Amino acid sequence: MASLAGAGALQAADLPLKAPSAEPIFSLTDPYLGLYGGGAWSAAGYATPDAICQFGGFFCPGGASGHNQPFYQGAGSVPAQYDLSRSLVGGGTAGFNWQTGKTVFRLEGEAGTIRMSGVGEFLTNGRHPCNPATPLNPPCSNYDAFSSLGNWYGTLASRVGIAGDALAPAWSEGNRALLYFKAGAALGRFETGVTSSNFPGATFALINYSAAQTVAGVALGGGLEWAFSGAWSLKFEYDYLGFDRTVQACGLLTGHPRIVEVPSSTFCTTTPMHGINTATVGVNYRF
Repeated sequence: MASLAGAGALQAADLPLKAPSAEPIFSLTDPYLGLYGGGAWSAAGYATPDAICQFGGFFCPGGASGHNQPFYQGAGSVPAQYDLSRSLVGGGTAGFNWQTGKTVFRLEGEAGTIRMSGVGEFLTNGRHPCNPATPLNPPCSNYDAFSSLGNWYGTLASRVGIAGDALAPAWSEGNRALLYFKAGAALGRFETGVTSSNFPGATFALINYSAAQTVAGVALGGGLEWAFSGAWSLKFEYDYLGFDRTVQACGLLTGHPRIVEVPSSTFCTTTPMHGINTATVGVNYRF
């Protein structure tokens, strides 16, 4: 018996020590779908200059020599100033994560709804705004500029992030927190134009036109994502959509009161666009 016990002890001593099994690293690699919502606001105010006649002719203000004359002389030097309203945003997200170590790469597309708009009066006869109740005292035209962004927008961006406990120890057990940055392209629909009525001194000359364009820009941003339960994750994100473009709108004068277009009377305005900021909260589900 003693010899058997001794042999067993020697055999046990020859066995290699087995290391404890390491906890598997949580991975974000997978395709995913998500929903998000939040708010948007403009990065700068808007200014639309007076409409300018594109061809010399009798119907341009100033008579036959009125080439490149403003629509309302006196308004041309003071653009209409206004801000776009803030907007709620919301939509869907689709993408794919690829994680290597603690670095996560992502290609992501978003599409959502947005509606930002603004209207500004042209100031005529110096600093006096138009008063529809007394259009001739001070002299003015009931003459406005307007712009809007919406009702949709979209982005396509690549993201790179770092996952790990060092980012947020209270949240990121098992590398479940991801701090990321993103860059890509953005698309939106922008409309601008001018409208007038009761134009003093020349009531036949009304101007009402607009133009809408799908405009491209850049998308830059970043955020924090936390995988809170299995395949589900929660994200907080800020994005800047750089729609820094100019959009031109042109149209003919219309006769009053029968509202017929006047030939050889094309007028145009050019409105510079600005970028917008968005702050959103979203939830993603990885497959």
